[in-house]
Amino acid sequence: MSLDNVKGKACGGFSVNRWLTSLALTLLWCNLFTIPLFYGGWSRYLSLQHRVIESPSTHSKVYLVAIVPFTAGTFEEVISRLSSIEIPI
Repeated sequence: MSLDNVKGKACGGFSVNRWLTSLALTLLWCNLFTIPLFYGGWSRYLSLQHRVIESPSTHSKVYLVAIVPFTAGTFEEVISRLSSIEIPI
């Protein structure tokens, strides 16, 4: 089955891609404002985040800043290139 059947299909005035993008952004913004409420407000939430960021060692911070984005970008590129290859059935 090809994705050409999905692209451009109308879903209540929105295409499927726009609907999924709108849903993802809505969930992201809802999380941004609701998660600090569970910790007792922005100041308490930010102090917890500050403590979590300060606790790892230096080599862990370097790994998180340098290596993780590189590997994520590499695999994202590989997956996107593999998904664009059409295999005849």
